[in-house]
Amino acid sequence: MTLKPRTSGIAAGINCIIHCLEDGLELRLWILGWLALAAFASSIMIFLDFNHFFSMALARSPHLSSGGPLGMVFELLRDCFTPQDPTSGFDLLFDLCTHIAQGRVFPSTAYLLGASRLLALEKPSGSVRPIVMEEVLHRLVACTLGFQFREALVDHFSPLQFGVATRGGCETIIHGLRATLDLHLDWVVL
Repeated sequence: MTLKPRTSGIAAGINCIIHCLEDGLELRLWILGWLALAAFASSIMIFLDFNHFFSMALARSPHLSSGGPLGMVFELLRDCFTPQDPTSGFDLLFDLCTHIAQGRVFPSTAYLLGASRLLALEKPSGSVRPIVMEEVLHRLVACTLGFQFREALVDHFSPLQFGVATRGGCETIIHGLRATLDLHLDWVVL
């Protein structure tokens, strides 16, 4: 897949979305190629600096955020497991999260760690905003890997990534989808 270099503005994002929606097979092959590369690379480098990024993710975890289905919250992890205190069990939490990130957990445990709670909050306009709250350990591992591989992920998924650290990302996707549907009147969104 050949993609144009990232340019600023919603127009560039809309063009990228139109291109990707029109050429879905190539995009799927591109993503599968990335996943295969990531699986191979993970056995070599995934935890090169994991401890540093794990400590950073735990320290920067959101305050007063809702817990997942098991009820655990970030404040509990931050208060109980401090990297500076060798008796706090931080190494055990780190080892657990390393196992989660490497996929080395029992299926029943993986099921619980991947659990989410869905809430529907009413907006002032009367419509509904769906909010998904994932389990805290799962969010912590995802945040850690995001910190560790931030540059590689941005380089690889740019300009297709609109969700994280992208100004106006949601609006760009909506306008791109509408523009694509305007070009293809026989298409529908499911």
